[in-house]
Amino acid sequence: MINRHLLAVAIVTACVAAFGRSASATTQEQDLFVLEGACYYTYNLPSLADSLPGVAIPKFRMLTTANYKGYRATWAVIDGQLFLIGVEGKTEETGGKRMLSTPELFPGVTFPVRATTFSGKIELEGRHLDYVIDDNSIITYTDTLTLTFANGRIADIKRSTHTEDLKKPAHERKSANQRTEGTR
Repeated sequence: MINRHLLAVAIVTACVAAFGRSASATTQEQDLFVLEGACYYTYNLPSLADSLPGVAIPKFRMLTTANYKGYRATWAVIDGQLFLIGVEGKTEETGGKRMLSTPELFPGVTFPVRATTFSGKIELEGRHLDYVIDDNSIITYTDTLTLTFANGRIADIKRSTHTEDLKKPAHERKSANQRTEGTR
């Protein structure tokens, strides 16, 4: 009977410890994404292997607890085309002793690289500067931008927004008036 009790306590303790660790995990660093001259950060970008077909991808080493993948990438849309602008990171090969630049990580590859094989969606969080004021009273914020790509080219951009009436007292301003609209 005591053995069952000890087993139950051990299982509960292990579960609490496992869930406690996952609940306090470090938020991962986002990659930089440039769209129409504005800087955004996002998690859901194409993999380096998909963007650099035929190129040997180094085995990266964790940069920090906030960057397990071991690199930072910069992406941009130029004239409707998705590009991988550059990458910096630490590799297993160098023991992770120093940050390597794009030419050191990918010798012989000319950057920026067109991401012509990517088809899918990239979601960007709105920035606090993404707003429009109409008639000096209604402010419209962009919450998210969802970019749809086909073969590396933008096929559609959807903006999810919400509005607030500046004439209302601050505690009443949050509006449920949310909408999503295509801009392309």
